[in-house]
Amino acid sequence: MSYDENALRKPGFIEGTRIVLGDGQAWSFPPVKIRIYPDVADDGSLTARFKPTYYADGMEKEVDALFGVGSPDAVEYLTAQFSVAVKLLKSNYDLPNAAFSELLGWVRDDPTSEKMWDKVRAIVMGRYANEEAEDDFDPKELS
Repeated sequence: MSYDENALRKPGFIEGTRIVLGDGQAWSFPPVKIRIYPDVADDGSLTARFKPTYYADGMEKEVDALFGVGSPDAVEYLTAQFSVAVKLLKSNYDLPNAAFSELLGWVRDDPTSEKMWDKVRAIVMGRYANEEAEDDFDPKELS
């Protein structure tokens, strides 16, 4: 299915980092900032905590998995990445749930797909903020 990136923008759309996704269009991920702080327990033990700007109640498991807290397995880590990428796109666009399979699909050992996901992962982890991600992704290479 074809989606019109411009027509699907929500009121309050925030321009951020654009990445060409699986449909061949550049979609904007809003900027992400990560607040990292010490959490000191009553016994004096310390744990680093991470609070990204996309954080909402109930996201502790995803955030912990992304930042390696509790040694997440591969499925937990990938699920957390997908969850946050979908949340970021939904904050900017009125997309149907079915769209995310096409837009964010990942193909193991496919250099083009992996390059796209390297960029998405960087955004999710707060490494890009209001800038263009270097992009020469061709979605036709995913087939």
